Amino acid sequence: MFRRGCYFLRGLKLETCTGLKRRILLLTERLAAACSHAVLCNSDSLRNEALALGVAPESKLRVLGSGSSNGVDVERFSRAEQSARTARHSGGRSCGGLWAA
Repeated sequence: MFRRGCYFLRGLKLETCTGLKRRILLLTERLAAACSHAVLCNSDSLRNEALALGVAPESKLRVLGSGSSNGVDVERFSRAEQSARTARHSGGRSCGGLWAA
């Protein structure tokens, strides 16, 4: 059986194209959306544009959270920040370079 997944739409290259190339790109966007359970857009404006172009029906177009696929705070997950957090919680006791709880 054919398994369908999610199509992550990060932008529409067709917006800067014209003529036959634009039509082919629109067709490929529609095909990818048709083969997916959901189309995940990285912003509300992209979702609105995809809807206006008929890339997918409104029921398939979703925006996760408040949008933006670049919303991960890498500092929060860095080893230095984690070590500092662990030190604050353990009172700063260290055991051979590892923070003791």
